[in-house]
Amino acid sequence: MSTSEHEQVAPVSPSEASIYPLLHPQCSSPMSFLPCLFRLDYKYPPVDFDHDGEWDEEDQIGPAIHAPTYVKDIVVNKYRIEWLNLSEPETDFYSKNHMVATLIFAETVTINNVDYSSARISMELSIEKKATAIVSQEGWVPGAHYFPGVYTLMMLDYESPTHRTVHHCTYPLHEGTTIGHLIDKILELKMHHFLFLPYTAQGRWKGCGDHVLHFWAHFVRERDITTVQSIEAGASLCDEIIYMYLTPNNRIVEHIGRGWWISFNLKEDELMPETAFTDRRLTYQLPPKPDDED
Repeated sequence: MSTSEHEQVAPVSPSEASIYPLLHPQCSSPMSFLPCLFRLDYKYPPVDFDHDGEWDEEDQIGPAIHAPTYVKDIVVNKYRIEWLNLSEPETDFYSKNHMVATLIFAETVTINNVDYSSARISMELSIEKKATAIVSQEGWVPGAHYFPGVYTLMMLDYESPTHRTVHHCTYPLHEGTTIGHLIDKILELKMHHFLFLPYTAQGRWKGCGDHVLHFWAHFVRERDITTVQSIEAGASLCDEIIYMYLTPNNRIVEHIGRGWWISFNLKEDELMPETAFTDRRLTYQLPPKPDDED
């Protein structure tokens, strides 16, 4: 039985489907098998977390750094964390949940004749570019030793959890909070400068849970999220996130794997206890060999 922590999010609307292969590469995509074709002498362009990518005006999706003003000004009142089930039992493939956040709008917003009720905001796989901040590791290859992340915002025309969601926790936001307010707090600390690390030798990646927990904890500390306990379970995310869900009623303990924070200084407190993370690799600030397995 194989496992993976970072997998593609299944499209649930026409707008998602059109950009599905671009922003959510996974094992079924040719991109995941590119490492076997990489040459160490190939000159990868440097990743620029603050400028790469562009906003898609038609599908209303793109890097959060490029979200237009009319999106950033949207008022949101709930911050929902979703566990997405990406397992494929028919192929004996069982995946750790992909973790994403959803911002629930205070009111429906109409853009280009489409009514939007929420927006997914998550760390997704970007493209193979060189992370120049990696010192003394010039031989590491993007797409093999690490994978740059892109802090992605995707407008959704529904409010309920996606059909892939097998568990979710919702937290109220301070009255008047906007999408731009939350994004700017992340950009200010360069928390979007993030790399996924190898999870198995099959070109899969971990780090989405690490990203989700850190962002949630930051918003709690800043009092943007007004309660530590979720509306549904009355529990802190650090207590909930250690579970992997195959179905809503079938969960097992599976601590989260770490990604690589390039610029952000990590904090450990009651919102971010060490016990939430796997102890199988503690040297999380150095990229492991790609053939290492957790």
